[in-house]
Amino acid sequence: MAVDEISERIRRFIYLHIDSIEQLRVLLLLFRNPQRQWPLHEITLEICSVDSAIEKRLRDLYERQVLRQDQNNTELHVFLPFSPLVSEIKITCLYHIQKLILLTV
Repeated sequence: MAVDEISERIRRFIYLHIDSIEQLRVLLLLFRNPQRQWPLHEITLEICSVDSAIEKRLRDLYERQVLRQDQNNTELHVFLPFSPLVSEIKITCLYHIQKLILLTV
């Protein structure tokens, strides 16, 4: 998939909500396993990063209102879209974004 094949909607989502490939990888990891509750250290292992970086990526996703944090258990992270728009976008764009990551990594 060439970069010019990405729809304007996907580009806008990335532009507004995603600031790094690592952050996108975190979002995709949670998306691919929506029922799983992830402790920080397991996300870190999957992404091959460090806890402080993943913690920052998750905080950004919460602050940018892409995901919402489970207030009953803030130590575990799960794919909880903040709004219906994010739920809709997840289906239509995250698949394409994942292809883009494979091209850029």
